Amino acid sequence: MYKKLLFILFSVFIGVNNGYTQKISFQLFRVNPCTNITALDTGMYYLVNLEGDAYKSDKGTVWLDNKGTYNLFFPRQRKSSIAPIIITDSVNTHLHYDKRINIKYSIEQGGEAYYGCKGLLNGVHEDVYENGVVQMRGNFKAGAPKDSLTFFYPNGEVYQTVIFFRKKIHIREYDTLSVLSKITHVLDHSYFSPEYNATSYYPNGRVKKIEKVRAKFTRSTEYYPNKKIKNEIKPDSRIDYDEEGNVTAKYTWKNITYGKGVILYTTYEVIKTSFDKQHKKTAMVKYHSMQLGNVLPSFNVNEASYYVYWKQYDKTGNETVLLKNMSRREIVQAGGFIN
Repeated sequence: MYKKLLFILFSVFIGVNNGYTQKISFQLFRVNPCTNITALDTGMYYLVNLEGDAYKSDKGTVWLDNKGTYNLFFPRQRKSSIAPIIITDSVNTHLHYDKRINIKYSIEQGGEAYYGCKGLLNGVHEDVYENGVVQMRGNFKAGAPKDSLTFFYPNGEVYQTVIFFRKKIHIREYDTLSVLSKITHVLDHSYFSPEYNATSYYPNGRVKKIEKVRAKFTRSTEYYPNKKIKNEIKPDSRIDYDEEGNVTAKYTWKNITYGKGVILYTTYEVIKTSFDKQHKKTAMVKYHSMQLGNVLPSFNVNEASYYVYWKQYDKTGNETVLLKNMSRREIVQAGGFIN
């Protein structure tokens, strides 16, 4: 790994081609399930690359600086509803099949409401996948679920059941073999509430993870199949363990939130310290993690947007600086990578 990092540094100092780069155009086409009409989306949306740069659509076209992987966001979204799009050609398009049933915020309804082809939903309604298999089913009254919603995998097996109570929501999730994998208690009547308690399970029924998520912090404990703790997360720290109970890594972080367009980002400055089985420090990385609306940073240093430093320590404690003040973009442009 360290040889690769040194190669990155060498590549960057050799130089990166800063010549003229032709803009790449992108267009989104959407299929209306109510009319089966395909049309160019001329509304507002954003493509966001792995570095967090947001590119806004302009009269049906987004002009990009580079090829690569992008997430597509519509205004006020914090999570993309479309799978990542890989831009590979100078002119690129994407065909998106809209859902027959959509959830929108309604001033008239005083909150979230479900809409179909003819407006607010009433009675039993279903949405389907492109292959005709039922994707979701629910019973509605004036756009609100009367009691529950059921979501399905493309193979027809139940993926999720959502039961609505007056002031909370209970969600049960299943794997593709119909084995219960997670139970979530949402502490609000909104399906998209950021506050919930959840328990995840292994296929044998043993607890895999316990989470307490609030708007401004997360507490969780994840377990190995042998019931030993795998990691613990507190509001500003995380500790990782191996299956023998030895500490392998510690994380601490602080965050600065800022706006970029209509998309809300959180940028975390994270310090990761790694240890060997003798509890000696082997490496320390200080990096920036940019997240969309998340209350936690990414714990994968490969996903960092910026590296303040990356240090290595030998068995005697001597320090070697491998990286210092480098952005992910500089590393990618140099043809390097970290793993």
